[in-house]
Amino acid sequence: MVEGIVAALFVLIALDYGTSGRLGLLVGVAQLALFATGLWQGHASSGSGLAWPFLLLYSALGISLGYGLYALSSLATRVTPKEVVAYFREGKAFLRFYRERPGVALSYLLMAYFEEVLWRAIVQGALVEMFSNLSLGILITAAFFTIMHFRYFIELPVRWAEFFVFSLTLGVLYASTGSLFLVTLVHFMRNLHVTFFGHWDEQQAQAEQKQS
Repeated sequence: MVEGIVAALFVLIALDYGTSGRLGLLVGVAQLALFATGLWQGHASSGSGLAWPFLLLYSALGISLGYGLYALSSLATRVTPKEVVAYFREGKAFLRFYRERPGVALSYLLMAYFEEVLWRAIVQGALVEMFSNLSLGILITAAFFTIMHFRYFIELPVRWAEFFVFSLTLGVLYASTGSLFLVTLVHFMRNLHVTFFGHWDEQQAQAEQKQS
């Protein structure tokens, strides 16, 4: 089972790099198959993350980490501290943006859960079992996870470095808590902020053009 998961992972990485169209669809189906296999084998247990009072604790921790990690990633990649502060002062605009787009928020939640089950619960678990080494399993999983997302930031090396650190953080969180709920929430918050920041950044640029 472990060897099958790892072999499937290498195939996915080989196929996914820069793919689109029918091949991209094939990659998506393969990931779904691996996801379903992991669920069937019981690798996707949510652990203590869904038990009270862990639910409240992990909710607060997940939201806080989501905000904090995205702030750090923004500083590391493209914006100044002043811009980060200005962005996070737009809390009402952030909530309004997603109230008007509930389908987008839901799709991000489902995507985050899917990826965390696939990568943290299934792949990381398989690699830790294969190498009998927790740190190595987390490290290799983070590297694979970054490679699978590489096409989104291929022109900005600093962004893939930041994403690798983010992936490591998710791996450590999952290994430490055994909670899919927590890592899914952190991942979900990042997805929300990435999209809203793009929207907010575009609005700021338009405002500057009108003033000039």
